[in-house]
Amino acid sequence: MHPIVFKALIFIAQIHATPWDEAPTPPPPAPKPNRPMSFSDLQKGLRDYNSGENNDTAFRNGILILMACTALLALFIHLRQRKKNAGPPDSLALLGMDLGGLVRFPFGARVMLWWVARTNRVPFASLLLSSTLFDKAIAAWAAAPTFAVARQWGKSRLDRLRPLLFEAA
Repeated sequence: MHPIVFKALIFIAQIHATPWDEAPTPPPPAPKPNRPMSFSDLQKGLRDYNSGENNDTAFRNGILILMACTALLALFIHLRQRKKNAGPPDSLALLGMDLGGLVRFPFGARVMLWWVARTNRVPFASLLLSSTLFDKAIAAWAAAPTFAVARQWGKSRLDRLRPLLFEAA
């Protein structure tokens, strides 16, 4: 093939060449006229979102995540300030939790002892410190007829707890 013919064919091929595997790019959307947003625009947007025509949930999810992070940060700051400005602990419930943490309770005995304290309207810490109050409260609690099976099981657990509390020291 002659070089001039070859150059002419390449030139014609370049002029008329369109890539077969590339789709033509769509023209950019026409700019919307600048006008204030109306209530009907908001209604249309909500209708589109509820009907599924608009599937852009990234903004909504971003706002929800931002709100959750803000709430967690506020909770963290609140708890930090409350702990920082706390006075001396003077709660019987906290004393009971601290004393209960020093004792290794048999399985279920802690819950049963909380139940005994609540039923007899006695502080939990007092049951851990006084053996006579412990015995009287358990006897009164075990004599109640409701939930008799649970009370029997709990009484056996609390009987196993008594030597751990009072006779070990």
